[in-house]
Amino acid sequence: MTINIIQTITNILDENRKILRTALTEAYVLYPAEGKALKNTVTGKVFTKSVNLGNKGQVKDYIEIDL
Repeated sequence: MTINIIQTITNILDENRKILRTALTEAYVLYPAEGKALKNTVTGKVFTKSVNLGNKGQVKDYIEIDL
């Protein structure tokens, strides 16, 4: 299984382009290895393509299985 992290940085600027705030969000994308699928151990759902997750804590709920 390959895990990719998509990181988005948002800068909030005033009209003079001075940074007021910065926000960082991360999403996780799981990809099964060739000839495998991903199974959610909580729901039992099986995914043959990628799975998008909102936080790192959800990664532990997935395992790779043979097709």
